[in-house]
This record gives sequence, C-alpha cells and structure tokens, in this order.
Amino acid sequence: MTLRRTAVLLILLALTAMPVSARLQNGDMAPPVSARLLDGKTRLLLSGRDGRVTVISFWASWCPPCRHELPELDKLYRTYHEQGLDMLAISADEETADIAAAQRLAAPLQMPVALMTDTRADGYGRIRALPMLYVVDRQGRVRVDGWAGMQMQDFPALEQLVKSLLAESPPAP
Repeated sequence: MTLRRTAVLLILLALTAMPVSARLQNGDMAPPVSARLLDGKTRLLLSGRDGRVTVISFWASWCPPCRHELPELDKLYRTYHEQGLDMLAISADEETADIAAAQRLAAPLQMPVALMTDTRADGYGRIRALPMLYVVDRQGRVRVDGWAGMQMQDFPALEQLVKSLLAESPPAP
C-alpha cells in the first residue's frame, strides 16, 4: 500500500470513528436558519421554536431527485402553510449557470427558496448528499434527520408525518 493510500485510509477511518453526536439527530433541538430568499429582498428566519412545523430541504438544480421533489414539497407547503407549516428549500447551486437553473425551477414555487451561499444554517452539518430534508416539530425538535430520514420519494408518508405534527399542541408561551 502506498503512503498516499494509507493516509487516505486513515482519514476515512477517523471520519467514520467520529461520534454520532457530532451531527444533528432526531430529537435534537433544531438550530435556527436565516436566509435571504431568491427575490433578494426577503429575509427569513426559522427559529424551530416558534410553534410551527418546519421542513428544510437542501437541493440542487442538477440533481434529478431534487427536481422531482420540489413540486411535491411546494404542494405540501401550499396545502398546510395556513395550518402552521413553514418550509425553506435551500439550493446548493454555486455556478452561475446552475444558479440561473435554480431560479427557473423556483419561479413557479410558492414556498420560500434561497441559495446556500445566502443562508446561515449552522448546526445542520456538512451537506454532502442531495436531496437532504429535515422536519422539525412544533417544539423545535428534529423529527426527520436528513442523514437518517425517510426516503423523500415517499410523499404520502411525509404528508402523514406533517399532518400528525400539525395536530400536536404548540408549546406553551
């Protein structure tokens, strides 16, 4: 084994040996998210502790499952927003052409959309796989961790989860 391969192997072993608690998990309090939306004017703050159910989706324009997921998430947002559902779709696109594609994909959506470069989402970990989705309950606790969450192609299961979380009582003031 070459020295370079040995070094890579040691780094990978060290990363896999990191404690699981180093990443956000189900049951943890959700960190706040602040974003400048694609319209450039609107700022959005999702505190995770405001008594609303929150869905945060990390996606990219070049990701086929992401493009499939966006209209389904938007439908969920339109259906349940008035009942207490907040949502933010955060695009990981960085290249000029990709950002333009993200803006085209977001144009027909009613849910808020932002670029990751205009978003502060500390505490959600390094986003390395897309799409990645988090669901936060009315108490501000993570109920679906993007790393260990449900397969988002199962939109009926996501809708059932959202409905059950919306049925829960908001936190006492």
